[in-house]
Amino acid sequence: MPLQILNVVPPSVLKNEKLQQELNLEGIVQMPFLSPNALAQLNELYHSLHPVIPVGPIKGFYVSVHSPDLDYKLKIQNEINNIIFPFCELYFKNYTCVNTAMLIKSASPESELIFHQDWNAADESKFASYTLWIPLIDTNIKNGTLFAAKRTHRLGPTYRSASLPSIYGNIGSTIAKYLVPFEVKAGNAVLFDKAILHQSPPNFSNSVRPTILSTVIHSSASYITYAFAKERKDMIESYKVSNDFMQHYKSFFEDSVNLPACAIKVGTPISTDFTPINAEEFERLYKELL
Repeated sequence: MPLQILNVVPPSVLKNEKLQQELNLEGIVQMPFLSPNALAQLNELYHSLHPVIPVGPIKGFYVSVHSPDLDYKLKIQNEINNIIFPFCELYFKNYTCVNTAMLIKSASPESELIFHQDWNAADESKFASYTLWIPLIDTNIKNGTLFAAKRTHRLGPTYRSASLPSIYGNIGSTIAKYLVPFEVKAGNAVLFDKAILHQSPPNFSNSVRPTILSTVIHSSASYITYAFAKERKDMIESYKVSNDFMQHYKSFFEDSVNLPACAIKVGTPISTDFTPINAEEFERLYKELL
């Protein structure tokens, strides 16, 4: 199906309906979240587990799920969840948090994460998939804060996983014109739709920028991933997965292009078109959103 403007109104996960309406429209919201004590606990967790800056497959940009050490990854997930869940209960309703992780952006010109969309986590014809992003220090342009192109979550449908191509790969310079920074105080949260186009530039400060993140879906939604149908590039299939399946990858970028052992096929095949969008078509559609 060609890219079009979507008008899906997903069921709410935020108790604050005004904030949910903003999230539905813009694809991203910022809100106060953690207490000072919880923030201090998370910073202590970060420092206790990382006496030296970890190095992973992406230079300057480390995510705990990239580690081959399952005990480390589950400890990160469980301890973060124990700290943040009381605050999730304050702000969310009818929700599930899955695959919680810690992200560490080094103070390095090599720490850029180029524009992308996060993987689907739910059937986006019915639900939204969200990323909860909480920095442990104040973020700004200098230390590579989050940038996003508001409302791009409404361009779709898009199907996103490690094994599927992005339709946006050829128009990075066009998308860059619409990315805006979100400067966030430590302990505040950004909640964004996983379909929104976003990136973070290099961290040019003198300090590492640690962040925690978790996937948030509606409690009625199944946690899913997508993969091409066998021997087809015009059809994909949906698979229900376990809530922590990413933690179990031994070699993240090699394992993630294959279905996890827990994957169970659900639903019927979906006809898809991964033809890259060109700049003119993107700008035409995007201007209709504004």
